[in-house]
Amino acid sequence: MKSSLRRKTSNHWNWVAALLPILGTFLPAARGADQQVWLMQGAETMLNASWKAGANQEFRLADNTGELGAYLAETFASCKLAPHWDAGLAYRQQYSKSSDDDWREENRPYAYATLKWKWGRHSFSDRNMVEYRRIESQDDPIRYRNKLGVEFDSHWTAWEVRPYLADEIFAGAQSDNFLKNRIYAGLKGHPADWLASDVYAMWESTDTGLGQRSNLFVTGLK
Repeated sequence: MKSSLRRKTSNHWNWVAALLPILGTFLPAARGADQQVWLMQGAETMLNASWKAGANQEFRLADNTGELGAYLAETFASCKLAPHWDAGLAYRQQYSKSSDDDWREENRPYAYATLKWKWGRHSFSDRNMVEYRRIESQDDPIRYRNKLGVEFDSHWTAWEVRPYLADEIFAGAQSDNFLKNRIYAGLKGHPADWLASDVYAMWESTDTGLGQRSNLFVTGLK
């Protein structure tokens, strides 16, 4: 019993040891930046050995107020093309509150393909996404997103907690510069056979078009 208690205590300290450098990466960047909380929930099901489908919804709480700043709902279907390749199609409907408190609707179909591989015991992924964004009172832009991530092989506790890092860039079809860059650090786990979780911190840098960039700091739970 003492041995079991020591293992549990050690696992708790593993959590702390992982969270400290993750938070330390973002807290200096968060100073002076807008801050938001993103909460997502969803479900998915396997259709057969290769195909799965699902739906998600997300609530984005506005900067430092706790009020709803955006809401989105999406459905998707994806297929495992090969051991190292996944591809999928999705449709998102999103409502975002503007600075004058008006709600703006966006309809966004998108397609994506993800390359996966391992280096040592760590898992890498490179997701490529193309979006067609239909936004009220705006031109319909096409946007490309690339997200490169690494998931470390550290299965802590019975929840199989794994830390990860990722970087995502956004590029517009009519822009010579990156529109956005997002840096993620988080922990994924499986609290139950039917439940997966992801708690993360994200730093987003956006091109304002005025020779400057705006910063957003997000804490999120999926």
